[in-house]
Amino acid sequence: LYLCATILLRFVATCRQVVDPTRLQILKTGFDHAELKHPGFWTIETRRFRGYHSWMVGARSGVRWFKPALFIRNSLLQELEPKEFEALLLHEISHLELRHLTRRIGAALIGLILLAAVAGMSTLTFTLILPRQYVWVSVVALGSCFLGIHLWVMHWLARSQVFEADANAVIYLEADFESWRTGLTKLAQLNGPRAVAAAAER
Repeated sequence: LYLCATILLRFVATCRQVVDPTRLQILKTGFDHAELKHPGFWTIETRRFRGYHSWMVGARSGVRWFKPALFIRNSLLQELEPKEFEALLLHEISHLELRHLTRRIGAALIGLILLAAVAGMSTLTFTLILPRQYVWVSVVALGSCFLGIHLWVMHWLARSQVFEADANAVIYLEADFESWRTGLTKLAQLNGPRAVAAAAER
């Protein structure tokens, strides 16, 4: 799904390539600064703010339809000043530079493998020590507990990667801290009260 998202997003949403010279230069400079290859740059024509404001999709070494592409809500371009946009862009680029998605996928796969192992071992163990009618109930209960722990770990990993990307953008990619702060505040206000509280934590 992630690899095909370049096609899917352009199919289900109204998308246009970024043509504004100022924004396009900011986008290219950000990727140059991180020494990353330029992806395709697209805007999604919507005024809706809740949810993600940008997506980086496609295969890292893909070509044509599977070439990496950055999709940005057009409202993000309209509401943020150029320096604020640049600072938040460097945060997104930091996720790529630090290979956060690869680490997250790896953690998810490890969790699934461990879940399968726990299910198999618990089924065998419970079959030997419990009456038959209690085996599957016990397996499901144990599996649910493990799955809950795994989801918590994934949530913690995602949040820690957000903070790591913030630090990388400001310290190593030299994003302007004040522009990053004001841009994040604007974005949080547009996304609602919960987003404002999350931004305050950062």
